[in-house]
Amino acid sequence: MTDLNGSTAFKNIQQAIDASEKGDTIKSAEGTYHPTQKIAEVYGGSTHPATPTGDRHRSFLLKKDIRLFGGFPSTVTDDATMDIRDWERYQTILSGDFNEDDGDNFENTDENALHVVVMLNATPGMMLDGFSIMGGGGTDSFNVFIYGIPIDHECGGGIYAFSDILSSSVISNAVIRNNKVEGDGAGFFNYSNGIASPPLIKEIMLPNVAKISGCAIYNYGR
Repeated sequence: MTDLNGSTAFKNIQQAIDASEKGDTIKSAEGTYHPTQKIAEVYGGSTHPATPTGDRHRSFLLKKDIRLFGGFPSTVTDDATMDIRDWERYQTILSGDFNEDDGDNFENTDENALHVVVMLNATPGMMLDGFSIMGGGGTDSFNVFIYGIPIDHECGGGIYAFSDILSSSVISNAVIRNNKVEGDGAGFFNYSNGIASPPLIKEIMLPNVAKISGCAIYNYGR
């Protein structure tokens, strides 16, 4: 995976995200990627000290306005243009199924990530495009804090998005499937203390399971 605006290639998506600046574009080659960071321990912040967590608290964390594109061939280079991208052909999967053993009926999910992707300050400048997001399992655990923001362990198995004023990140050309939660928003949980209006473009959400509400999407704004 490579930053379109630079010349540095990364083998780890989170490293590319952390190295990016606001407004950067990142492209990701086809393949299956698992989150590697226990985000509450790495990004806990000073208000709420880092909480010791388990492997299920590993997630991809997007915390600034960047555009992340999947769907590039494995031969992608730094100077490749968007013309070679085909998200349906070159599947780029973000998976919380660490053991890669989930069954068709959500079996073997005890080790799965609580949230595959966490988006903080999910403004319109944040984009996730061309990915399959699967294998999130928001079940028994405990809430953690990322930069002082509580992350509900029972919600948002695929994507958990939060912004205090405007939660409106762009998610497009995406397949969000096989996520299961005990709470709300198995596929996509979007929450804001202000306006919650995320543009969803060419989304496929099937199947996802939520015990309370929003198997596919739960959207809350005031």
